[in-house]
Amino acid sequence: MEKKEKKEGSKKKLIFAFILGVFVVLSIVFLVLYLTKPKYTVNVKTGGGTITREIVVEKNEIKKLPEITPPDGKVLVTWVNERMEAVRPNLHLYDDMTIEPVFEDEKRETVTLSFVSGTTEKIPDITITKGSKVILPVKPSHDEWSFLYWVDKDGYIVLNNRVINENTTIYAYWFKPSKEKVTISFDTGTDEKIESIIINKGSTLVLPIPSKNKDNMKFKGWLDENGNLVNSEEKIKSDKDLTAKWVEPYTCPEGCTPNEGGETCSKVTTQEASVKEVCPSNSFLYYGKCITKEGAGDAHIRQCSMFGDEVMYGDYCMKVVNKVTEYSCPEGFVKNGDTSCRKTETLNCIQN
Repeated sequence: MEKKEKKEGSKKKLIFAFILGVFVVLSIVFLVLYLTKPKYTVNVKTGGGTITREIVVEKNEIKKLPEITPPDGKVLVTWVNERMEAVRPNLHLYDDMTIEPVFEDEKRETVTLSFVSGTTEKIPDITITKGSKVILPVKPSHDEWSFLYWVDKDGYIVLNNRVINENTTIYAYWFKPSKEKVTISFDTGTDEKIESIIINKGSTLVLPIPSKNKDNMKFKGWLDENGNLVNSEEKIKSDKDLTAKWVEPYTCPEGCTPNEGGETCSKVTTQEASVKEVCPSNSFLYYGKCITKEGAGDAHIRQCSMFGDEVMYGDYCMKVVNKVTEYSCPEGFVKNGDTSCRKTETLNCIQN
């Protein structure tokens, strides 16, 4: 019995020693990993401003962004990384990073970009000059889903060349990495290249908008291989090659020539002038004849001519003159030569 108890005691000591040894080894491993863990740094460019507070980075995370005094007449819009993505506090570092400020004129018309991350993370708004290109933030992260693109309220992909003219809300678009994927390729019909996108098989489309117009035409969506306009609500089950559809920005009435910009057009109407015989100037009609007082004689002194080239009018012998041909145009028309009339109208065109 005593031998058995000694044997069990030795066994317990061995188990304890093993557990202690494992704990010590793991502690050493974690200590080594901690000591050898890469420490990333953030290089800060001033862009002509003056730094008043340094950036704060702890445990490979940006805790506080720098504070900076902009150059005269400028305001700070945001801080961006090498890819021109807006950085923010609490952003985790996966590599060394260089950031620089974006300054814009202090006196300017502005619009606000708001972002919906789809996670608990709140991404700060960015105020930019109206009519300038969008500034997108560094993508957010999610434990289960993968970030795909930023999209607008209509579901179109927002690329960093999108020009913004109004307050805009931009949404993060996520997909589940475990699902089967399909690839959507784009042909803009211009020299602009839009990278293919990858979405989950069976999900609805996420579509970009070309930033460059084709021959001043208007973008009206994407056509599939059969020439059909793609419906963004359609569930995609296979790879697709899409081609941009371009149309004239305005449709003008038939026979109308578009003016610059295409919002209006000019329509020209011509017709033959009306013809009638009238008395020439300085004469008037009297019993079917045109008479004029020019060169007339006093009827009391002599008789009017017997050959019909004079007519007695009151106390005078009035000279008879030939009628002349007069060409006239209807109201709204103007003479176009001797025998033609022309009217030019400005008409509104229908926006496509």
